[in-house]
Amino acid sequence: MASGGSATTLCEPINSGYTGSITISCFFGVLSANPSACSAKACAAGAAVAVTLDGVTETLNLATELAPGLTRVAFCTDVNPAWGSQLTLSCSMGTLSYDVSGCQKACASTDSLSVSGESKQQVALRRH
Repeated sequence: MASGGSATTLCEPINSGYTGSITISCFFGVLSANPSACSAKACAAGAAVAVTLDGVTETLNLATELAPGLTRVAFCTDVNPAWGSQLTLSCSMGTLSYDVSGCQKACASTDSLSVSGESKQQVALRRH
């Protein structure tokens, strides 16, 4: 490349988590790169992630695109019906990931509990 010349190349072959292009320039025998036109990839609509919760794994798919660095919530029951609340889906450089720390185990209809009071009687409680 001649001094004062420039060329562009895609960001993705250099880092697969980015999209856009890099400008490479030559000035007096010194190459420089300007990656300012590169940006982190979004997670595309339909992107899938296998989520495991308490030994149960289900694949969740994005209904719409998720921008990099942003999150979206899904229901824990979509993965494991024994759990409630919400899990978080995150997008980082085109890769979809999940966090189930917000999920809470639900009480099953077959769970029981024995309670003793001062009268020393035990009562089995069942949720119906």
